[in-house]
Amino acid sequence: MFNILLVDDDADVRKLVKKILEKEGHSVVVVDNGLSALSELNQNTFDLLLSDASMPQYSGFDLLKAVRRLPKHNNLVIAMLTGRREKDDIQKAVELGANDYIVKPVQPDVLIAKVSKLLGATNNATPLVAFPDSVTVDFEASFQTAKVMSKLKWAKIIPKTVCVSKPT
Repeated sequence: MFNILLVDDDADVRKLVKKILEKEGHSVVVVDNGLSALSELNQNTFDLLLSDASMPQYSGFDLLKAVRRLPKHNNLVIAMLTGRREKDDIQKAVELGANDYIVKPVQPDVLIAKVSKLLGATNNATPLVAFPDSVTVDFEASFQTAKVMSKLKWAKIIPKTVCVSKPT
C-alpha cells in the first residue's frame, strides 16, 4: 500500500508500530534517530513520516523543521507519534508543519485510523478553494490518561500557500 518511515528511539515502540502498520499492508522502514531518518529520506521515497518528538541528539521537532525546509519533501505527510501531550508541544509540531499528532501509548485502532486518514488525503491533492492572504484553521488533539480524557483546541493562522484537499 504505502511506504512509511518510522522514527523512534524506543525499540519496543518501533516493533509494535511496525507490526500494526505492516498488518494493514504498509511497508515500514524503522530508524532510531532523526539523523538516520534524514538519510533514509534522501535515499528513498516515503508517503508518511511518523516521528517521536523526544529523541537524543536530534529531536523529532528538529527533524520536522529540517524536512519541511527541503523542497523534495514539501508534500511529505508527517505525523508526530509521541508521549509528549502538552498543548505547547502539539502547537509547536503544527507550527513546524506536522499534519497530525498521535499521543502514546499507541492504541492500534487510533493509529490505523489516523494513518488511513492521513494517507487518504495524499490521493486528492487538488486544491478546492483559493484563500485570501491567510486563513484561520482550528486544530484539535485528544489524548487519554488512565483517569481522564482531555481535548485541546486552538486556532492557527495559516499562510495562503496551504493547499486544502478534498476530504476522503
